[in-house]
Amino acid sequence: MVPRVADLDWLRDRFSSDQPFLFYHAALALQNVANTLGTAEEKKHLREVAQQALNAVKSFAGVPDRETIEVLEMLIASLPKQ
Repeated sequence: MVPRVADLDWLRDRFSSDQPFLFYHAALALQNVANTLGTAEEKKHLREVAQQALNAVKSFAGVPDRETIEVLEMLIASLPKQ
């Protein structure tokens, strides 16, 4: 699976429209996108998407999946803030 930058918004939407089971796989796909990024703008967009996804996972009504949270937190930490 090699998602592209163009898939970022679609992947972000998985955290609000799909079942929690898919959150982890969507988080891994976001992580895979990070390997294909070239520009600072793309990295900024991915960081924003990952933060939105993390917020959605943490606000899930139930026990959020720890592995999903870890993947997203590591991804956010690996990307520049600006």
